[in-house]
Amino acid sequence: MQDSERVNITIYKDGKPASGLVILNPKTTFNIKEDGNKVTFHVEFRGKGIINEMVQNVDQEFIVKEVEKKIKKEVMHTYKEALEINSDIYRLSEKLYRRNLKTWQKLEENGTIPLDKNSLHIDVNINLNDSKLNKTEPIVE
Repeated sequence: MQDSERVNITIYKDGKPASGLVILNPKTTFNIKEDGNKVTFHVEFRGKGIINEMVQNVDQEFIVKEVEKKIKKEVMHTYKEALEINSDIYRLSEKLYRRNLKTWQKLEENGTIPLDKNSLHIDVNINLNDSKLNKTEPIVE
């Protein structure tokens, strides 16, 4: 999860596009929690969103909830797919190595730490900025 300048996201409602928005300057922060012989990684994804398209009549609360759910789902899907091929797609082992070498040395097996689907926890926080659009009315029909 590298930081980027902007991310475009389309939100769907009832299988049809409802809204499009841009996430500006998304940032990710990794925190590591140790519990005995187990390590969990907590990722916070945050960004500011600007609505650039309203296709259906949806409120801001729905948009924020759906964007956060979609980002979390995509990150977890990528992580689980990588686990199936024994890949550390987000370089979690390296993050532990650099932040807490003693714990990494205690847990490592063949140069990496064992990961499972419960090793990664994600929090997503998106704040909508005013895009000067009437956010409750579709602009495209």
